[in-house]
Amino acid sequence: MGYIRKEQEHYFVSLTALVQLDIEPAHQVLENAEALFVQLKAHYLETQREHIQVAVLARRANLREEDVRRTLVYMLESPSWRAGWSTNLFHDPAASVLPSEGVLRFKSFASMIDELSAWQVNRLQGATTGEVDAHPFPTRRPRSTNSRPDWFGKLPTAVQEIMSEVYASIELNLRALPAMGIRAVIDIVCVDLIGDVGSFEQKVTMLRTRNLISDADRVHIMAAVDVGNASAHRGHVPDQEDVGTLLSVCERLVHGYYVLPTATQRLRSNTPPRAARKRAQQ
Repeated sequence: MGYIRKEQEHYFVSLTALVQLDIEPAHQVLENAEALFVQLKAHYLETQREHIQVAVLARRANLREEDVRRTLVYMLESPSWRAGWSTNLFHDPAASVLPSEGVLRFKSFASMIDELSAWQVNRLQGATTGEVDAHPFPTRRPRSTNSRPDWFGKLPTAVQEIMSEVYASIELNLRALPAMGIRAVIDIVCVDLIGDVGSFEQKVTMLRTRNLISDADRVHIMAAVDVGNASAHRGHVPDQEDVGTLLSVCERLVHGYYVLPTATQRLRSNTPPRAARKRAQQ
């Protein structure tokens, strides 16, 4: 595994080698990386899907644009935070990067480097035993346990679109995105039922006041909303079990409102009436 690499016409030591250099330029790059990491995490929490231009990132981090471009080359070695980036970081004025949900898993960029170093150590150890994985980093495998229910096509288009992204993100083993998507679905259902009357708590309380949900439903829905709020605003990443619970709450809500009423009407129409009882003879 090499410690020197070339990016376009520039040569760089690897990120894991950089942290071992006790020289001022290396220290400065790592300090810049921490400042950029804070801004990348904040940008992800604000937008989730949008690239951020290098020039904008430099202004937000209060760094020179040239230093940001050079630092990003090192940062991009870690696959844990990035979803996309411009290939010409050095010369493209509109160069940009796209953080992924993985950026929320780490408290600092230093902790991300620690993970990268551990992966490399494991790979080197595997090389000595002949058990080298073809992929240097862990791969995510789709999960079949969260396939769409058979009634999914009966949901309104707006709900289907968001729920499709929820299922897709769960299959990729993402956790914060499903929480935020489920919160959005709950909001759509609330607005459909009682209108846009205020905060989530006000909406869910009104659902209960109008007997559209039970007391237990209110508790479950508010718990799911709280997780979505924490993911969107405070960087919370729920574990897989909690994501499963969130999905159960969401599916129960949308099924009960959009699918079950029509299904029960069909059930009644398909049920033969009870035969009238003959009057007992006097």
